[in-house]
Amino acid sequence: MKKLLMDAGFSEKEAVLYIALLKIGEATVDECAKVSGVKRTTAYGIMRKFVDIGLISEVVGKPIRFYCLPPKQAIDTFIDFRKQAIEQMYISQMNEIKYKRKNDLKYITDKLPSLVNELVEQSENLYTQHSEMIEAEHEIMILRGAKNIENTLLLVEKKTAKHVRVFSKFPIVYRRRESVDREIQEYVEKHPNNDIRMQLICETKMLESKDYLDLVKFRSQFGYQFRHLPSLPVKMYIADEFATFIITKYNSNPKNTIALLIQNKDLVRFHIEAFDVLWETAKTISL
Repeated sequence: MKKLLMDAGFSEKEAVLYIALLKIGEATVDECAKVSGVKRTTAYGIMRKFVDIGLISEVVGKPIRFYCLPPKQAIDTFIDFRKQAIEQMYISQMNEIKYKRKNDLKYITDKLPSLVNELVEQSENLYTQHSEMIEAEHEIMILRGAKNIENTLLLVEKKTAKHVRVFSKFPIVYRRRESVDREIQEYVEKHPNNDIRMQLICETKMLESKDYLDLVKFRSQFGYQFRHLPSLPVKMYIADEFATFIITKYNSNPKNTIALLIQNKDLVRFHIEAFDVLWETAKTISL
C-alpha cells in the first residue's frame, strides 16, 4: 500500500500518514502523529495539504479533527490534482528537457491510471469499518474542492427523503446542469410517486439568463417550486431536517471552492425557519 501511494506521487511521510488516517477514520493531529510516527508539526502540514487536495475533510471543534473521505472519492480527486500539477509544471517551465516531459506524460496516460483501481481497493479494505460522513453526523465539517463538494452533496441527496430547500446564486460551481437534469428525469421515471418537496429561491438577476430560465422550466415539470428575491445571503441546500450545505467561497478555480456541511440540529432548524420566512416574501416566477 505504501509503495502504491508513493508510485502515485505521495512522499513517504504522506503515504504513512494517509494509511494511518484510513485506519483511524477520524482523528486529531496528535492522534495521527502518534499512530503514524510522523512528527506533529510535519503531520499538521501534510494534513492541511490533504484537506486542500480533497483527500480528507476538517471537522470544526477544539481540537480540530480530520475525517478521512471515502477512498474512491478521495483518490480520484488526488489523481486529478497530480495531473494538474504535472501539466502546470510544464506551463511554468517550458524549457524543461523534452525527454522528461515525455516520461511524465507517459506517467499520466499509462502508469497513473493503472494504479487507481489497486489503490482504491486496498484503501477501501482499510476504510470500510468506518461510517460514512453523513451517518457520522459531525456538527460542522469543512470541505474543499469542487469535486469533493459535489461528491459529498450526492451523499446528502441520497439520504434526503422528504424536503429540499435551496438558495441559488451565481455562479453555479458544481455539477454540470445537463448531468443533473438527466439524473432528475431518470429518477422521476423510476420513482413516479416520489413526494420529495423541492423549493428553490434564486436571486432575481438569475432570471436574466436564458439558460437559467430554461432550467426553471425544465425542472418545474417535475414538481420543483421556484421563487425569487433581489438578493440572498448565501448559496445553501437544506436536506430534510438533518443537514445544511453552504458554499462559503467560490471562484474560477474549482479546487479553491470551500463548503460547510452542517449537521448540528439547532443550526439546521434555524436555517429552515429562515428559509421559510423568505419563501413567504419571495415572488413567484412567471413562465
